Amino acid sequence: MTYEVVGGLIVVFSAIGVLGAAAVWAFNSRRFSKYRVATPAPIRVTTGQRHMNIALNMALSLACYAVAISVAPRWLYGAESAGIAVFAVQVLGALLIYDVLYYVMHRTLHRPKLMRLIHGVHHRVRYPTARDSLYLHPVELVAGITLLLVSVAVVGPVSTWAFLTIVLIHGLINTIVHTNLVFPHPLLALWNHWVMRHHRHHAGHLDRNYATIFPFWDRLAGTHA
Repeated sequence: MTYEVVGGLIVVFSAIGVLGAAAVWAFNSRRFSKYRVATPAPIRVTTGQRHMNIALNMALSLACYAVAISVAPRWLYGAESAGIAVFAVQVLGALLIYDVLYYVMHRTLHRPKLMRLIHGVHHRVRYPTARDSLYLHPVELVAGITLLLVSVAVVGPVSTWAFLTIVLIHGLINTIVHTNLVFPHPLLALWNHWVMRHHRHHAGHLDRNYATIFPFWDRLAGTHA
């Protein structure tokens, strides 16, 4: 376990946490209420159960990365940096592979039995906010992180900076899609696109919008909405 990667992951998770906390604050603020996509509906769990699930998954997420960089670092990162082009290929390649794998997993989890046992936990929140990016069954959380790490290993070993960037982008987008906030500014068009696609998925189109990062997987499979 290299201190460089550990320090980098601390910075990465801190940045993701700051975005999540700011998004939750903005959603609950009267000042930003006009940017809400929808007002959250009651869910079938108590506030305590919800917070316990989120806290558990936060700890489990950190544990997954700790195990990965302890057990299989040479499969993930350590390659020498070779310029911006290679860096971009490593990051984009890993995220592309991850998103198609996640599409398959997410669509599979919507089968009735798996929905009832696993993915239905996340869908108890019809209109999620940023904190609900971690409100899900622990099995789903571990599976999602495993897919990301496998995707990195397929492309890798990548450079340390590429590895940290991949984890950062994955965490930021996973937070953004759950913010339930859209803003009328052209620089935030991609933010709004991610939010609205995921909102439509939660709000009723359960058989649509399975991918998270790249919409063309849904377009290719005919599940775009």
